[in-house]
Amino acid sequence: NAIINNCIAFGPSLMFAYVTNIMWVFTPGRHSKLVEFLLFAGIGSVAFVAGLFGGPMLIKWFGIPTEISQGTFLITSFLVNFFCRKFFIFKG
Repeated sequence: NAIINNCIAFGPSLMFAYVTNIMWVFTPGRHSKLVEFLLFAGIGSVAFVAGLFGGPMLIKWFGIPTEISQGTFLITSFLVNFFCRKFFIFKG
């Protein structure tokens, strides 16, 4: 089941994303480490939940293929996460 698998993978992938983002993508320091991580996790959670429920709704309401639904989940989640992290969590 895709929903169960995505939920299981969320925690480890969030930690991996946080570490790689502070190492190679963004400059930390706008907030304390705790606040920074909590904001990072919060934004990631909102994007994850929206994509998790949005995908099945796209399939149910519009009859689109599962692969396209997963692709829209991936792209939307990436864009929301990147821009929120760039402008609200990390330094320039």
